[in-house]
Amino acid sequence: MIEIQNSDARLVESVEEGLDIASQASSQPYLRSVHWSARRQLAYYRQSLSFRLPLVLVDVGVVSCVMLMIASLLSVFSQIAVSESVWLLLGIQSVSIVSYLGALGLYRNIGMHPVEELERVVAATILAFLTLLLIVLWRGDQDVAFEAVCLLISGCSCTFLLPSIRHLARCHLGRTRWWRQPIVILSHSDRNEELVRELNKEGHLGWRPIGYVDDFQSRWNRDDFSKNSLGGEEDLAEVIERENVFWGMIESKSSADPKNSQRLLDHFHPDLPNIVTLTSGKGSASLFSYSVDCGSTSGVCYRSNLSLIAPRMLKRGVDIFVSALAILCLSPLFAVLMIAVRCSSRGPIFYSQERMGLNGNSFRIWKFRSMVQDADRVLKSFLANDPALRSEWKLTQKLVNDPRITSVGRFFRRSSLDELPQLWNVFNGSMSLVGPRPIIRSEIEKYGKSIWLYYRTKPGITGLWQVNGRNLTTYEERLTFDSFYVRNWSIWLDWYILLKTVRVVLLCEGAY
Repeated sequence: MIEIQNSDARLVESVEEGLDIASQASSQPYLRSVHWSARRQLAYYRQSLSFRLPLVLVDVGVVSCVMLMIASLLSVFSQIAVSESVWLLLGIQSVSIVSYLGALGLYRNIGMHPVEELERVVAATILAFLTLLLIVLWRGDQDVAFEAVCLLISGCSCTFLLPSIRHLARCHLGRTRWWRQPIVILSHSDRNEELVRELNKEGHLGWRPIGYVDDFQSRWNRDDFSKNSLGGEEDLAEVIERENVFWGMIESKSSADPKNSQRLLDHFHPDLPNIVTLTSGKGSASLFSYSVDCGSTSGVCYRSNLSLIAPRMLKRGVDIFVSALAILCLSPLFAVLMIAVRCSSRGPIFYSQERMGLNGNSFRIWKFRSMVQDADRVLKSFLANDPALRSEWKLTQKLVNDPRITSVGRFFRRSSLDELPQLWNVFNGSMSLVGPRPIIRSEIEKYGKSIWLYYRTKPGITGLWQVNGRNLTTYEERLTFDSFYVRNWSIWLDWYILLKTVRVVLLCEGAY
């Protein structure tokens, strides 16, 4: 009995000691040096170089290969020989593109979203093309037209190849440890573990989370928490020195207050020159936002492109052109698929269903039939007799082993061929090439207050959900993707999704 009382007393003393340490850490700054050591300064620049140099080499390699290929093809197939001046001009264009990429911040873009990266890469290639075109026109050589065509072909090739290969390179580099920059999460949030998982998952952004520190957790109880826990603020100086950390991330409910946010920045900046503050929830507007001056304070402006008529007209023009061209070019494939559906099982070739679209208006979506006849009746029968299937359907509105799908239909779904008739929906304006996944009326309740975001744009054949896991994601994650798409829509986001769709379809990612 005496031993138990002594044990309880020691526990109380340790708890009180831990609380004192935590309160002191939150009220007083931890010990820090005003100036960095030479070793830390060298580590900072070495990390910066290890992040930028691979991207520079990738861009130089891609641009050089494109220029060499274009010049070689022109010399083989054109009647006009490629002169030394044209070779020199293409070389200068290569240097110009890489220089513009650097000027637009593409080699210090840690944490940059691929959509913003796409926009800047395209801008760099266009600027390089216009610069060289002005030089060609100013020189007034005899082969002005030929040189301009060479520049145009090479510029268009870089516009499409550079973003794709650059993103693939970042994804590959994101799997390595040496390329990603160490970052520590300075958080009082219950999302610490989730933030670590998200940063590890999105390795292409360039961050490598070391872990998180918290005012309410100190050295005395560190073992009671996750392996990602680094202790309290009093442990931060040791962590950043040991791991060579130069990035911090703050997520706190109180960081939404500008005064408190500035206090946190002033507190941590002596040791961490780069600090990211998180104040918004999932699916929030983050792309194409920019800082603005509001008198004595600063703010962030979020732009909504869906409210502007010019971007919407451009989106509709792209939908009409691409869908019409695709229907025309894929006509032979349509005929083959129609025969395959007819031979696989009894029933109609096409499947039609009512879906919800722009402004809450309903429309009929078209697909190649991939299920047996009377599929709804078959589904009700299986769900009534199988509790496991019933719970799976209630959770995701999908079944991994759907008994209604035919053998041909399963191939169609894995390859997304069943969705080709939706090109007609795109052409007639009820759908778009890119947008949220079209939902049925019974799903409106699942969207809750987010349904008004869904109604702001047309549903799409492909979208963020389709290229980020598709059937492997939860319904809540799907709502997050849809919300993010609507709040951050731009023609660049559509372009990024279309490029990523090609890879997802070819590899059948997330399909079943």
